[in-house]
Amino acid sequence: MTAVASEGVPETRHQLRQRLRSTVLGPRGGGTTRRRASDAFRLALAVVVVVVSIPVMRANSAAELSIVRAVHPPPAARIILAVILAAGIAATLIALVPRLRWLASRQLRPHLLNIWANVKTVAAEPRKIVYVLAGSTVAQLLVILALGAALHAVGEHASIATGRP
Repeated sequence: MTAVASEGVPETRHQLRQRLRSTVLGPRGGGTTRRRASDAFRLALAVVVVVVSIPVMRANSAAELSIVRAVHPPPAARIILAVILAAGIAATLIALVPRLRWLASRQLRPHLLNIWANVKTVAAEPRKIVYVLAGSTVAQLLVILALGAALHAVGEHASIATGRP
C-alpha cells in the first residue's frame, strides 16, 4: 500500500529538485554541498556584461553608428547584429552550463578540429589561397550574370555595381 502511495508526483519533483541542485551546486561529499566558485564567477561576469551592454546599446554610440553606416542598408545591419548577439548568447550558455559545455566539446570539437586542419592545409600554400579566392569570385560573377539574364528575360535590368535599376 505504501509503495503505491509514494509513486508519482512527489518522487518526480524530488528528482527534478536533485537535478537542478546538482546543476547549481558542486558534488556532495560527506553530506555537504558547496557552490562551484567558477560557475558563480561566470554567472556574475555574464550578468555584468549584459547590464553594461544595455546602456551602451541604447546610447547610440559612435562605434555602433559607424558599423551601421558601413553596412549600408539598415535591415542587413540588424541581421548582422542579431547573428552576433545570438552567437554571444550561445557562447555564454555554453560557458555557463556544464552539460552544454560537455555536449559542445563532444559534438563540435571534432568538426572544429577538422575545419582548422583544412584551414592550415590551405594556408600552407599561397596557390591554394588564390584558388579559393578566385573560385569564390568567379562563382559570384556567374550568379550575377545568371540573375542578369533572368532579369533580361522578363524585360528588366539592374546594374552590377549598385544592384539598382
